[in-house]
Amino acid sequence: MSACQDLKLWSPVVITGIPNVVFTLQLKQIQIGDYVTLDCNISFHHEITWLRVRSGMDPEVVVVAGLNSDGQMSTVWSMGSNHFSGSVKNRSIALIIRNVSEEDLGSYYCVTKDGRMLQFGKGAHLYETLKISCGSSQLYQIYAAVLGIGQLMMIVAVVIVHMKTKKRNKD
Repeated sequence: MSACQDLKLWSPVVITGIPNVVFTLQLKQIQIGDYVTLDCNISFHHEITWLRVRSGMDPEVVVVAGLNSDGQMSTVWSMGSNHFSGSVKNRSIALIIRNVSEEDLGSYYCVTKDGRMLQFGKGAHLYETLKISCGSSQLYQIYAAVLGIGQLMMIVAVVIVHMKTKKRNKD
């Protein structure tokens, strides 16, 4: 095993309270600062709402988008002016996240209202892979070595004190 390794950070999201419903998630590995496009499998003939679900938090609406009467994509509402936006892709409205931050990590779902029914599209879970740099790993090894030497010196000191005390008691 090498001293430098990748750590994948993500936490699974459990949606409760909806019986007999299973949400499938596409896992999407990103790095902070990336530009990400998440596809939706719901037709763009409906207004699409993109939800973000983060562990321990309530779901949040990040974008509401649809088509104008002239067929052009229109962002009805967006949580961040340039951070989140919609784009027509594969006959649906994809979510674009620019300059991904740690706050953006989590699960995303596209949703539409068809009559009185909510239709959920496939979801995507963004997670980050962190690289542990060799320098910090070597620093840890040096720290561990210093602690080990300190413990060894303490044991030697105890043995010397014990031997001197034992010798003094014999005299």
